[in-house]
Amino acid sequence: MGERMDSKVSVLGLSDVVPVGWLVWQRPPSKPVLTVVTRATFVLRPGESVLAEEQEPPSATERSYPDGASLGVYTPADLVPMKPRADVLLVGHAFAPGRQPVRSLIARLAVGEVDKRIEVFCDRQLDLQGALHEGPRFTSMPLVYERAAGGPRTENPIGLRPDGRDVHGRLALPNLQPPGIESASPGDPIAPVGFGPIASGWPSRRALLGPAAAARLPDTWRGQVLPSDLDPEHFQAAPRDQQVQALHPDTQITLENLHFQHAQLVTRLPGIRPRAFVQGMGAPQGVAMRADTLWIDASRGLCTVTWRGQIRLEHAAQPVQVLVAMEEPGLPLTWERVEQLRDAAAGEAQQAELDPERRTIAVPVEMTPARPSPLPFAAVQRPRAPHESAPDDVGLPFHPPGAPPAPPMPIPPPLTDDGTGTIAIPAVPDASEAVAVASGAVHGALASSAAPLPAASAPAESPWARRAVSSFALPSGELPSAAMPPVAAFASATASPLPLAPPRLVTPTKHAPRSPSASLLQRTSTPDALHLVWFDPLCLQRLRKDPRYAPVLEALDEQPLDHDLDDPAGAEATSDLEDRREAFEILARGPISGDRVTAALAAATLDDGRLLQPLVLLAGELVFSFDELEALKAMISAATPHAGADPEDSGILDLAKEFLGTPGLPGAPLVAEGLEARVRETFEKRGLVPEGQLDALAARALLGGRHLQRRAVFGGHHVRALLHGPVEGPIPTYLREELAAKLPAAQRLRVRLVAYVHPAVDQHETHPAALRAAALATVSPSTVRR
Repeated sequence: MGERMDSKVSVLGLSDVVPVGWLVWQRPPSKPVLTVVTRATFVLRPGESVLAEEQEPPSATERSYPDGASLGVYTPADLVPMKPRADVLLVGHAFAPGRQPVRSLIARLAVGEVDKRIEVFCDRQLDLQGALHEGPRFTSMPLVYERAAGGPRTENPIGLRPDGRDVHGRLALPNLQPPGIESASPGDPIAPVGFGPIASGWPSRRALLGPAAAARLPDTWRGQVLPSDLDPEHFQAAPRDQQVQALHPDTQITLENLHFQHAQLVTRLPGIRPRAFVQGMGAPQGVAMRADTLWIDASRGLCTVTWRGQIRLEHAAQPVQVLVAMEEPGLPLTWERVEQLRDAAAGEAQQAELDPERRTIAVPVEMTPARPSPLPFAAVQRPRAPHESAPDDVGLPFHPPGAPPAPPMPIPPPLTDDGTGTIAIPAVPDASEAVAVASGAVHGALASSAAPLPAASAPAESPWARRAVSSFALPSGELPSAAMPPVAAFASATASPLPLAPPRLVTPTKHAPRSPSASLLQRTSTPDALHLVWFDPLCLQRLRKDPRYAPVLEALDEQPLDHDLDDPAGAEATSDLEDRREAFEILARGPISGDRVTAALAAATLDDGRLLQPLVLLAGELVFSFDELEALKAMISAATPHAGADPEDSGILDLAKEFLGTPGLPGAPLVAEGLEARVRETFEKRGLVPEGQLDALAARALLGGRHLQRRAVFGGHHVRALLHGPVEGPIPTYLREELAAKLPAAQRLRVRLVAYVHPAVDQHETHPAALRAAALATVSPSTVRR
């Protein structure tokens, strides 16, 4: 069929913070069009979000959930010809305020004209008699379309069917539904709702393709000729009530019960935007780049913005080059400046090739679900190589060429230590900010519960609701510019939901405006200290056989004994010393698993169903909760000296003490939590203590006594925590009980750990997997020994 459309196209991002992509397409009788796409990834932070250290490239096609958690779409395709409006999308989980189990909550997403609420319920079922049965309360709930209404041959083909009863005759009700529906009968229609992308092959979008394209949905739009009856709204992946006219560089984002750390997060994009110029069409010309996709991952605490620009070509083989750079607020980029950046990038790449020793190899320490970049615009990186087309890659369906495999990673140099048995590992620092969180609710509550809905709040529109008439028409050939026994009585007395204290935030220091040259400075790094807490020697037998850690251990064998780090006095035998060195080395320099733990479980399951217990290396933040009964005791002790003469003060304390004297307390942790909250509310609202003081006093006592939550699992008692990692979270994590005395007195710890992955061991946990720690190291800032 001749030369493919994009055979002469080159698009360059001028640094690693500018991932780019493109496609050429045509809609006869118009000329071919080059669509340039770039994307930026941001870490969601209160006030203003920051550029992430790791930038996610544009998605060529729709991406499914990495762990198979849903049959829906995780990220939509970025490489599509056009979007008439801008999509606002959110995936991940809804989180209960303060991580306190709830029956239901309201999740709210507000961006520009979008202000959408979805009510999230615990698992519920209706029996044949119409009685409602509710499952356990939840702390997080996946926001996937399988938990919304729908079913085969509906607009949500993977949703819950209205007639889908199980073998016991019970009908599952949706976890996700429009607000205000407290209960439902089998005959009540429930609209499908969700925040996430709608798959291109689902009925509402496929219907917009036109008969010809609907019969064979292309895998990619690169090099495609668009049929004349295709409705451009097909390319909109967001539900109709999540589409806006425009996304601005400083767009405000509000998330309620949609962030793993903040019950309400209000942030703005930092104001950066791409600047693009095209060469090969006469004098260099600017290309207007329009933001048309905001994608938020609530579980990872990040978002991406996708910009799109269009260039009409004279013919399919026209040679053009597009240069893309990021423009900081107040520092507009001219063509001359872009030329300087291009030349500097080329010189940097050439120098790196001439000087092979000029390189830095850092051990990544990904301690938060997403890491910010210290400077949004680091030194100009080597330009990304243009995607050149293979000569014989012609004709439809115009798949982009496959990329060559990456070269093997070189072995890192020896790590430094400070003489204390703690090794320092290079890590990029977090963006400058100071966040001082008061102790908050003793159970680690970090923010207030969601405010009640205003009377005028509109329910979430069904994602597939269609307008009677499309507001956008693309003319042919034109571009779109939930007598009692004693425990039950106490539960009744504590049934009302209570607000929790919000965090105290210190406003980040404002930086002076950067000059253009400051944007080109090299990224600096500060060391993190890795402290080995404990390891199970039995796990090393498997780690030594794992090819993922072979390079690390081979490099260790070549290193001499470090008399500071590898102190023989700390080991009872030579074998103990070797085990310690190897465990430390794997924790420090082993490759962190980039997959979700459920994927590790699936990969370790044999065809006959037997499970070969996976062992993974993970990095993240361990969050510990206090034992519910001990927390109530600590709250009573902290509040008693402040009780006044009012009977209400002593009454709530007497009620709590009576509860503690009731037999069978291990079965009523939620009642203990409710009473603790009642004590706090009574004393703070009456002004007997400053807000947060009781929590601070109780937390000090609980941490000092290591009164952490414990669970009887894996044949013994284990400390329970939740791991928040860069890929997913929170994951229930269990540590041997004796480790409680070895851990720092803190509710949140940055860690690296080797862990066995198990299916969930507690039916009240929402995550389908559980981790059993096999080796643990804590991470903290330190100074590298010179």
